[in-house]
Parts: sequence; structure tokens; C-alpha cells
Amino acid sequence: MLDLNMTGMDFAPEIMSAAIWTQIITEGTLFLPTVFGNSLILLCLLKFKSLRVNPMHKLIGFLAVSDLFVGLCVVPIDFINIFTYHLHQSKWFCLVATTLPLTSMGISATTVTLISVERFLAIKFPLKHRFYYSGRKLCVIVPAAWAANIACDFIPIFGWNRYETDQPACLPTLIWRKEYQWFIIVFVTILLTLNFSLIMWAAQTAKRHTTNLQLGHGITVHRKKRRSNDLAK
Repeated sequence: MLDLNMTGMDFAPEIMSAAIWTQIITEGTLFLPTVFGNSLILLCLLKFKSLRVNPMHKLIGFLAVSDLFVGLCVVPIDFINIFTYHLHQSKWFCLVATTLPLTSMGISATTVTLISVERFLAIKFPLKHRFYYSGRKLCVIVPAAWAANIACDFIPIFGWNRYETDQPACLPTLIWRKEYQWFIIVFVTILLTLNFSLIMWAAQTAKRHTTNLQLGHGITVHRKKRRSNDLAK
């Protein structure tokens, strides 16, 4: 069991214990829905070929794979990290335990960004977006984006870390170098900003299209009424 006095934190044991149990309950509650829900999505995509035609559905499938990775790998390792303090003394376990959550977050965030780009192109260029996001291109773009994420996330494992044998706890803030922490913060900020911008642009474009359609429909109805009145006269 994790020794609260060995975490190197200044929090009271009661606060630390409450935080740990909150984490355990939250992750335990989300474990089954995460595994079952994402497995169901992948099963539907594998079983029904018609669903795989739409690029959006393929991207949702990739997102389901990344979320399933969280349920099957990240959560169990997190539980091991919580309940077995002696493993903190293992350098490789500590590096892997702090890297995998970052990897899953990066892959999911990148996939969500690709989904935002796909939705933006579908609204902005409805006739060309299938060309930009064809099935073959997705099978190259998504794995390439994931590989770039994994390469960046595994930098601490490759040697750029500040792990020490007498480390008080296995925490990213203690294991990662300050420069790497800032790199992650900047990277996540850029992804969030890009996602928000794409969503806003897509919403504005969709609103303009809807307004133009309504105006066009209104003009058409007005012309029909005017023609009917002229014929009646």
C-alpha cells in the first residue's frame, strides 16, 4: 500500500488518503464503461462495412482504440502504482507509469484534433473533404500522428529525466525535467487552442450556410407567391 508519509508532499495524511480513494473510486467506476463502450464501437465498425465508409466513423474508431488503451493499460498500471509503493524504487516501472497516461492523453487529444479538422473540412469544403480525408490517407495520417506523439512522450524513458533512486514518490513533476514539463504544457495548450478555433470556425461557417439557405428559401417562396398573385389577376 502507498505510504502517505513517503510521498514527499506537505498535505495532511487525511487529505492525501481522501484524494487517493477518490482516484480509486473514479477510475474503478469508469473502467468497465470505458472498456465495454469502446469495445462495442470497434465491434460495430468491424462488423458493418458501411460504417467504415465515412471518414468520421473511422476517426471515431481510432479514438475508441486510444480510449480502450486507457482502460486496459493505463488504469491497471495506475492501480499498481497506488497500491504498491515498493515499485516506485524501480526506475523503469516509475518511468512507464508516468509516461503511459501522458501517451494516452496525447493520442486522444491528437485524434480529437483530427476529428475537429475533418468536421471543419466537411463544412467548409463539402465537395472536397472526402478527397482530403480518404480512407487510405487516414490510415497514414493517424498512425503517423500517433507515432510522433509516442516519440515525444517517451523522451523521459529514452534518458531525459531526473529520476533518483531515493525518489520520494513516482510523480511526473518529480521525474520529468522542467523543460519537458513546459514542452508538454505548450503542446497541450496548442492542441486545445486549435480544437477550439476549428470548432468556432466550423460553427460560424455552418451558421452562414444555414442563413444563406433560409434566405434563398425565403426568396423562392416570395417569388412563388408573387407569381401566383400575378396569375390570379
